[in-house]
Formats: sequence, C-alpha cells, structure tokens
Amino acid sequence: MKPLKLPSSPHDGKISASPSPISASILAARRFSDFVSHFLFHRDAASAVRSFHLSFDSHLVHVVNAAFIDQCVLYAVNHGIRSLRLHARCRPDLTLPNALFAAKTLRELKFRQFRYVIWKLKQFSYLQHLKTLYLESSVLVNSDDDGCYSFLKEPFSGLLELEKLTIRRSLVCGLVVKAPKLRIIEIIDQENSYSHMMGEIYAPLLTLFRYEGFLPLECSKVNLPILEEIHLSIQKKQEQVNKFDEEKMLLCVRMLQQLGNAKIVALSFDTLKVLEMDGGVIEQSPCPFPYMKCLKIIKGRRKISPVLWRVMKK
Repeated sequence: MKPLKLPSSPHDGKISASPSPISASILAARRFSDFVSHFLFHRDAASAVRSFHLSFDSHLVHVVNAAFIDQCVLYAVNHGIRSLRLHARCRPDLTLPNALFAAKTLRELKFRQFRYVIWKLKQFSYLQHLKTLYLESSVLVNSDDDGCYSFLKEPFSGLLELEKLTIRRSLVCGLVVKAPKLRIIEIIDQENSYSHMMGEIYAPLLTLFRYEGFLPLECSKVNLPILEEIHLSIQKKQEQVNKFDEEKMLLCVRMLQQLGNAKIVALSFDTLKVLEMDGGVIEQSPCPFPYMKCLKIIKGRRKISPVLWRVMKK
C-alpha cells in the first residue's frame, strides 16, 4: 500500500494557533489517515490481515476523505480480510469497490456513520460467505448513471450465509428483510427515525429478535416460524404520552402478536409502562405469547432478570 496523497484543501498550511472546529477536524483526519497509511505501507505485505477495524472519532473528525477509506478497503481485501469494521463520516459517499464483493474470506462487515453506502444492484449475488452485517447511521443505496440515489428495499436476500443483521439508527422505511439463514436480527431506533415502519421480515431460521425504539415496530408481514427469544424495549418519554393513542396501542399489540412464537420474552420497564397505558386493549386481546416458557425484565442497558415461574403462575 503506497502512502495516500489526500486532495489539497484551502486549509492546508493555514491552521492557526487557535484553529476553528472545521480546521481542527481536517487536521485530525489528515494526521490519522497519514498514520494509518504509513503503518500499512511498512508492515509485512506478505502477512494476512484477519481483522481490519478503522474508527475516526466523530466528535473530533467531521469528514473523512472517501479515497482513503476506499484504499483501506482494497488493502484489507487483498490481504484475506475476515472482519472489516469502518466508522467514519465519509465524503463523498462511499462506493464499495468491486474487490470487496469478490472477497471469499469476508465474514463480518460493519459500517457506522457513513450516511449513504452505494451498493450496486448487480453486487447482491456476491458476498456469499458473509455472516454478520452491522449498519449504524448508514443507508444502503443504489446510484444510477446520473448519480441519483434510490433506497434499496430488499438488499439482503442475496446474502445466503448471513446469520446476524443489526440495523441501528438507520432509515429503513419499507425495508424488506429476507435472508434464508438469518438467526439474529437487531433493530435499534434511538433517534425516532422511521425504523419502526418496515415492509416485511421473512427469516425461516431466526431464533432471536431484538427491537428498541420510541414507537412499536410496524411491519406488514412477519414470518418467523421457529422464533425462540425476543427482547423488546419501547422507550417511553414524557412528551410521548399523547402519541400513544388507541391506534399506536393497537400497533403495539399487533407487534407482540406477530412475535407470538417466542418462548422466551424479555421486556423493558418502559415497555411495561406503555402497555399499562393501553386502556384495556392488551387485556381485551388474546394472549400474545401462548408458547411463552420464560419472562424476563430488562433493567437498564445490560441487565436482564428472569421472572420466577411461581410468580408468573400467580
């Protein structure tokens, strides 16, 4: 890997003693990029790279040059990469190189804060061995010849070996998730975007479903025949009290019923509070979890405590 010469900037050589936030961000990005490029240039080129994790602190670095990210991806792919994790605000938007999709060793792919990642339609049939995909604040799009983006509605069906999918703080309105070997799906919507308005989820081998959001998940069709465990956290805010009208509560009940195959159910305290607001809707509906064998309470971000069976029977 040759050291990368980044494009010139009007701020080059003009950083003052008290730099502006933009100037400081550009300087930090260049220093870190130069360090990484220099390190890769001097390492043993014959040795493999199993994991390549590159993270720019988004509080210090506002924008990273896409050419540098592209070069890092190519370097990783050419050295037998298995895990590729990238965290950066990239401009212009990153177009994934064809070499990435031809990688036969890649098992994990993670994007954070990329805004748009250009994933061409013809590339869907590749990445046959990918098992884990993580998207945070990153939306998969297609780009036409005029440079116009179109949101990808069904991007995962070609990933035949995909087992774990995480979608976090990403716009997925109308998204269709179809993956034949998917076993774990996590949808985390902590910024009240449109992640709760999905199109369809079809995963015949899915065993674990996790959802966090400010509103119940809306999905026209859910087909999870062997679902074993769910973790649900509908995060209630004081200003949202009026938003949970009868329609929202019906959506909440419908979400529970769509996940009714679960045998292990974990609910957060906020979710229980939301269900208490329903005015009897949940009590007037059939039990959403007829096969439930274990109920757990989610406390905070990490702790999950099971409810004793004798307490449930009472």
